[in-house]
Amino acid sequence: FGYLLGFVAATLLIGFAVSKGANRNVYALAGIFTIATGVIYFFGASWLVIGFGMTAAQAITVGVVPFLIGDALKIVVATSLVTGIRKLRS
Repeated sequence: FGYLLGFVAATLLIGFAVSKGANRNVYALAGIFTIATGVIYFFGASWLVIGFGMTAAQAITVGVVPFLIGDALKIVVATSLVTGIRKLRS
């Protein structure tokens, strides 16, 4: 449940950042995607602590660490796609 809440919060964050021009700079875009991913992790790990009684270390070990590499790759791909599409539309 926490990850679902995190997705909503991350979507709002990305939408706000893009409305302020974060998608015009590849580094800003990658940064906002990274921050949004951190928001998802925060909500998800928090729910593991609150809802399942895990310690923070356990929640991070189970709910964050296994996904770091895959999510980093997704950030690179998403940033590349958005940047590439913007170039094609220009």
